[in-house]
Amino acid sequence: MWRIQVGIPVLIYNQVDTLNGAVTANVTLAGFSEPTDIALDPVRDILYVLDQSAKNVLVFDNASTLTGGESATRIISSDDGLGNNAWVKPTAIFLDAENDLLYLADPGANSVSIFTNASKAEGQTGLQSPSALTLGSAVTP
Repeated sequence: MWRIQVGIPVLIYNQVDTLNGAVTANVTLAGFSEPTDIALDPVRDILYVLDQSAKNVLVFDNASTLTGGESATRIISSDDGLGNNAWVKPTAIFLDAENDLLYLADPGANSVSIFTNASKAEGQTGLQSPSALTLGSAVTP
């Protein structure tokens, strides 16, 4: 089981079906500015953590073997390296593990970014060929 609260580390609890009362996390992943959402690919054993303030997604390979203190395997970001970031306030991620797609909702930019090949994502635009769906208001005559 994973637990996310804004402003604290990501906590990982093992064997949650046997937990009772006050418990201590088995693994603590730190170093986030503001972790707001997670997605887990159980088949590829990859954990994705959305860090809203840093405007990036940290990717941890071999998620089931994390012991704490590990750095992200790679980072997905929309920063172009010059401080220009297309993401304004990313708030949620969703993983379609079967099709290897990662969705990132950004209400600050009124957009949903859809990335293909999520398990290999890395770098400033995140993936090999990201595309975006921009949401807007319907215009009525």
